[in-house]
Amino acid sequence: MNKVEFKAHYTDEEGEKQVHHELSTFKMIQNRWYYVTGEISGITCWIKSQRRKNEAAHEKRESV
Repeated sequence: MNKVEFKAHYTDEEGEKQVHHELSTFKMIQNRWYYVTGEISGITCWIKSQRRKNEAAHEKRESV
C-alpha cells in the first residue's frame, strides 16, 4: 500500500477560503491503483463553517 498526501485549496459558498488536507491510502491490484481510505485534517474548519450556515438559516426562520 502507498500513501498520498494532498491539500486542496478552495473558496466555500460564503466566500471563505478553505483547505481540504488528506492523507490517502491506495493499493495496487493487477497494475491498477485503488483508493482504500483517507484521513482528513482540518475537519473542524468544515464543522465550524457548517455550524455558521445552520445558525444563519435558523436566524432567518426566526425573523420571518
